[in-house]
Amino acid sequence: GQRSGEPDRGVLMGVGCGVSFPNSIVWIVSPADKDFEEVDDATRNLMPRSWYSHLGAPWYRYSLANGSKIVMRSGHVPDKLKKGRADFIIMNEAQQMKERSFAICRGRIATSAGVVVVCANPPDDPIGQWVGDFAVEAQHGLRQAKYFHLDPLDNPHIEHGPLLAMAKEFDERT
Repeated sequence: GQRSGEPDRGVLMGVGCGVSFPNSIVWIVSPADKDFEEVDDATRNLMPRSWYSHLGAPWYRYSLANGSKIVMRSGHVPDKLKKGRADFIIMNEAQQMKERSFAICRGRIATSAGVVVVCANPPDDPIGQWVGDFAVEAQHGLRQAKYFHLDPLDNPHIEHGPLLAMAKEFDERT
């Protein structure tokens, strides 16, 4: 659901991987270049400045002291994700990306038997319907995947009042 903190949790996992596993390559994939700001800010806020060097726009790349790299990538043009390998990939707002972006990301982790984490809200556009289908299949054990539901009311970093006020105006999914 909205405001459940999935980008922050995804970035936290990515930074945790980069810090815990020297020389690892972490990708944080957003729907487009213009969407890097949220995940770039979250990445920068999770690490002491002495842990990394940072190349800002347009590269959005972190080099960690232990040899790991955290790289922001765009999922807008799926075939541009065919560059190199990754050990851990976060797909932020995956419901705004084509399923092909997910398929290509999965291929990038084959070298290291890594992990792809899909962070998404329920899709409201046909381009992201694959996320909803995949989530249902994962819940029913039809995919080699683990499904986690994040409830925005469990997010301690937001004010719940506005969300609760919306509950009477919209359906549960919205």
